[in-house]
Amino acid sequence: MKKEGVMATQEPVTRQYRMLCQRCNHTWEATYVIRTLHDDAGDHELFYRGGAPTIDPAAGSCPDCGGLRVRILPSHAPA
Repeated sequence: MKKEGVMATQEPVTRQYRMLCQRCNHTWEATYVIRTLHDDAGDHELFYRGGAPTIDPAAGSCPDCGGLRVRILPSHAPA
């Protein structure tokens, strides 16, 4: 018999993301702490900034113009 609701977590990792607003071309960086949870439904990443839960960096808005077309840039992309 399979146990329902069993959840495992990994140690939190810190990642820095570079983002680009596709509305105004503003670029910025932000650091997130990410916790990965594994359960029967799959893997889930939870994002934190300053100790508080936050949304996925790609789902955010531009801090300059408020645009919602935000893209994560590769770490090797020029600024």
